[in-house]
Amino acid sequence: MAPKQILDRNAWQWAEKTDPSKITLKNVLTAYRVTLPTCPVTQGACRKNCVGNPNCYCGLGEKAWMDKNLDEELKDALNESSKGGKRIPGSFIGLKNLGATCYANTFLQVWFHNPEFRKGILECGVYEHSQSNCDNTDIVQESSSLNATNVVKHLQLLFALLSFSDRQFIDPSSFIECLNLDTTLQQDAQEFSKLFISLLEDQLPTKSCYQGVNLIQYQFVGHYEYVTRCSGCGQQSRSGSKFYEIDLNIKGHTNLAECLQEFLQEEKLDGENQYYCQFCLKKHNAVRRIHLIDLPPTLNFQLLRFVFDRHTQNKKKLLSYLQFPEVLNMNEYMDRSGDNQRSDLIYDLVSVLIHRGPGAHSGHYVAVIKDCNSNATYQFNDEEVEKLADSRFRLDKEEITDGSKLSQKKPRPLKGYLCSQNAYMLVYRRRNIGRDCSPELTLESISPQLQFLVQMDNQKHEESLRDQLETRKFYISKEREKQELVKHFYDLLQHEQDTERDDMFEWISTSWIKNWLAADSMGIISPIDNISLRCPHEKMHPENVDKAKLVPIAAAGLIFEKFGGCFRLQCSSSMCHRCVEEKCQFIHSKVMISEDSKTITQLLKSTDLLLDCDTSYWVGKNSLKKWRGMAEEALHLTSVLPKENGEQENDDDDGSKNVNMEMQLEENCVFVTYNSSNDGSCDMVDDTSSLEMSQMPGAEEGRDRSEQDSWAFNEDLLCVAHGDLTPDPSVRRLVPQDIWFLLKKYFPKAPEFLSNSPVCLFCQTQDEKLRRNKEQDKAIAVEQRMKLIDLYLDKKRPSCWPAGVDILNIVSVQFLEEWRKFIRDPVRHLPVLATDNVSLLCHHSGFMYNVNISEQLSQKYVYIWPQEWEILTNYMKIDTEIMVTRNLDESNAQQLVVYPDFCQECCRERQEFEYSSQFTYINESLYVRKVTDETMALFAQTLASSSVSSTFVTAVDAESNADESDDAELINENGKRKQYMGPVEKSARLETSSSSTPIRRSARKGRIHDEIKFEVSSDLTLKDLKLKLVKAFSVMKMDQHLYLNGIELCDELATLGQLKVLPGSILYLQADEPSTDLAFTEVSPVNSVEEGFKGTGLVGR
Repeated sequence: MAPKQILDRNAWQWAEKTDPSKITLKNVLTAYRVTLPTCPVTQGACRKNCVGNPNCYCGLGEKAWMDKNLDEELKDALNESSKGGKRIPGSFIGLKNLGATCYANTFLQVWFHNPEFRKGILECGVYEHSQSNCDNTDIVQESSSLNATNVVKHLQLLFALLSFSDRQFIDPSSFIECLNLDTTLQQDAQEFSKLFISLLEDQLPTKSCYQGVNLIQYQFVGHYEYVTRCSGCGQQSRSGSKFYEIDLNIKGHTNLAECLQEFLQEEKLDGENQYYCQFCLKKHNAVRRIHLIDLPPTLNFQLLRFVFDRHTQNKKKLLSYLQFPEVLNMNEYMDRSGDNQRSDLIYDLVSVLIHRGPGAHSGHYVAVIKDCNSNATYQFNDEEVEKLADSRFRLDKEEITDGSKLSQKKPRPLKGYLCSQNAYMLVYRRRNIGRDCSPELTLESISPQLQFLVQMDNQKHEESLRDQLETRKFYISKEREKQELVKHFYDLLQHEQDTERDDMFEWISTSWIKNWLAADSMGIISPIDNISLRCPHEKMHPENVDKAKLVPIAAAGLIFEKFGGCFRLQCSSSMCHRCVEEKCQFIHSKVMISEDSKTITQLLKSTDLLLDCDTSYWVGKNSLKKWRGMAEEALHLTSVLPKENGEQENDDDDGSKNVNMEMQLEENCVFVTYNSSNDGSCDMVDDTSSLEMSQMPGAEEGRDRSEQDSWAFNEDLLCVAHGDLTPDPSVRRLVPQDIWFLLKKYFPKAPEFLSNSPVCLFCQTQDEKLRRNKEQDKAIAVEQRMKLIDLYLDKKRPSCWPAGVDILNIVSVQFLEEWRKFIRDPVRHLPVLATDNVSLLCHHSGFMYNVNISEQLSQKYVYIWPQEWEILTNYMKIDTEIMVTRNLDESNAQQLVVYPDFCQECCRERQEFEYSSQFTYINESLYVRKVTDETMALFAQTLASSSVSSTFVTAVDAESNADESDDAELINENGKRKQYMGPVEKSARLETSSSSTPIRRSARKGRIHDEIKFEVSSDLTLKDLKLKLVKAFSVMKMDQHLYLNGIELCDELATLGQLKVLPGSILYLQADEPSTDLAFTEVSPVNSVEEGFKGTGLVGR
């Protein structure tokens, strides 16, 4: 099918040459596109729905229902019921993540996959009932009333479920609630391990021992001793201790051997840390080291990846790579003195705990564990358990690959070694430790209570799977019901459409059909609503054909009976003849305008165009340029006028009825009325009254209307004051009468002027007077420029008091600028008739500025020579004369006296106001430049050696002593100027003891590296500015240090105005960077004190 644009054009192409009064039924059917062919659904002729064809039913969402194989879905549901949701024999079970409990899940999996530990937990007698003949009801009551302090019971039940449950993953909610852990808070995994092992050791029953030793102590406890040797007497003292795991510092190390060597290396005790020798009875220098005495069967290494950064006061994560062996020989690290001569300390790596993520306060924990029985390696990621390809550990996908600057290149590990930047705990198991162990436990070998609880959980799971299957079956039955309805509906749509019997079809909203087909079979389908398709005459709007589908009556009745609905649109009675006629009228008029436009263009381009004075007409140039747009815009704003004389619309007309369509083009445009006559012609007559000229749009200087918001055709050649032909020939042109008659057809009320029509005499007189005035102004400007050429060119100005001159005059800068504008262009600017010295006086009639001849400090006034002042008095009115007189005292010292007298009070008020107003601005530029620590240190030294003053002086004193002070500048090493300090006029400068003159960006163009421009206002707080910098520079707010003139801005609640930051200033951004020796990662600031496991069941019961 053709594209929608072509279908839209074809539907109304007949209207271009059809008389709107002679629209036939065939035209109406074409406009509603009833005659378009039906797109076949079964052949897939349309890849998507033909929006412009109401007979295209493809691509509405039916394919999903036509192709859906519900028999296969039912078969899959049955297979899932028998297999899905159940544990695969020989596989392991995952643990559900309750929010942020992945750290606990990883350790539970590690402990569970320790065969001796698992067996010891399952065999401990915490679930043994006091009476051997207890029934199942007692067991259920006992299991349901597990108190929060019985951690061993919860762990034993959890291990039993992990061993014998039919589920694919277990919900550890009861275990987590027993420990009173917050499921939304990410905790430190290593701290959890230490606290839980300690808690478990305390709560395990006394009889749960292995070879007479507590299970925890047998599995995890080793011993070492601190050996301290006094350098004075050489005696050694020994202090024994036990450990559950070994904490290893990984900073600065590349492999596990280096970490162990640092752990066992000698420590010097000297200085304030001297050792008190029990033999010497005084303090001496000494050395201390750790001697490993014996190691447990399960050896845990905690890698200290999470460290506290004192610089930023936050916890960070070390992302340095560490290599560790799959087989670890601990014999070389043992103390060989005395009886410690064991040689069987060979350990195999069985578990690696991984922390995914670059930060210390976020991320995700997973565990990679090797099963001791099958020697296969698995990855435990909460609910997901994945068996890895081979028995070796695969840690590649656990590494950070975000492409950040902190990512390091992974070193190539040695043979037999693994390498990771995210491993935070390594678990090694001593070889041959399980030779004497009893066989693996079975369900029958555990206590009857645990057996019953596991069986009861499996039974609940089986019932849940059955319920899911029944729900799935019911859903599939609903799907089948809807599928049959959709197929039946589309079978009815495929019947051949009979255009002669158009009453056999009905309009239905396309959006409703799409929503129905896209909805789930269980979803609620709203009734059919065709209200959005109707026209103002309560019928089907022809403009909404692309929003509806033409459905056979049988198919429409099927879905109306099923879903109900309102406003049914049966084809014959729903097609609105009146709307079709209105659209035809619109198209017909638009085509007429287009043809007339071409005719006018050809006439204007004609080279042999002869203009007769009696038959040529004046037309405004802007009107001639925009006439088509005005008419077309009016057509789009056409409003249908109500029928006059109480005419009633006949819906049963066959389309040959008379048409009386009126289109209001614009206020002064014609009301075009088409009246059908007996001879079949269509005449266009003027049905408007005369144009009222009482209100005319204004124009600049009474002439130009081109910039007005609204003006009628040909009103741009009228003078605004009198409504006559403007004398300005630049806004009008002559056109032949053929063009004028064409334009008059659309704008019958437009002002009409023949080529010999008189212009407005009053405006012509005014123009002549204005022309003479301008000529006079030009002469005055030339004369004043010749006499005051130095003042105009700003040359030979008084820079110091000249010899032989006792008086100088003062004029305002504003007056001088206006005068120079007039001299430069006297046509566009009016002559200056008076000076503006009053603006330099206060309300006391005193002079508000301190005078200084060597430096004309203020930007408000300038000095002029007496002869220049005398010339000015001849050309303009002098409002106030301001003069400065020089007096010399006996010591020949110069004193300047101003008249009118200097008003010191008003001068100070002005300075304070001008100073404070500098710090009130909106949408001004501010530059932030990122610098390194070295650059900032050099910049601070430059500021310290510069001449920037920090002494508080008033503005009056600054002006009085301005000849003794210079602008503060930053000087680089070569003695050249580094930054422009300003622009703040010295007379208005108030310096405080806490800030110096702000550094401003130079006016040179070009982008500076690591500098960004911001649009800011003075009421923006420093905190909000830093938030902008987070996005611009990718620097956390807590790491930002902003400097203005070498002083750090610290008050984040203060505004830029309060911090004395001027528009155009440069702020230097210094960012706290990560450590360079190792890959640190920054994390979000932790404002509150970390409480860890405070308040949980792991501490302080």
